[in-house]
Amino acid sequence: IQQRKEDAVFSFRGGKLLKTNSEGALRYLARRSAVFMGETHNHPEDKALALSILKALYRRRNGQVALGLEMVQKPFQPVSSA
Repeated sequence: IQQRKEDAVFSFRGGKLLKTNSEGALRYLARRSAVFMGETHNHPEDKALALSILKALYRRRNGQVALGLEMVQKPFQPVSSA
């Protein structure tokens, strides 16, 4: 993940709001069996962030990742199933 000047990531765990940075967030995500990411369909920044997280997890987990997509239009299904 590309770090910015103010690198802060917030999350809720066990009812507590925690603050970390992108490196700490990636360490946490890399230990999970599943990671769900939401995005706004018309915001390229959301897609770029999701891609950078996926690439970082791919590197940290030695390529042992799977990607599920919530929606793929029927004409593109054969490509995504390959």
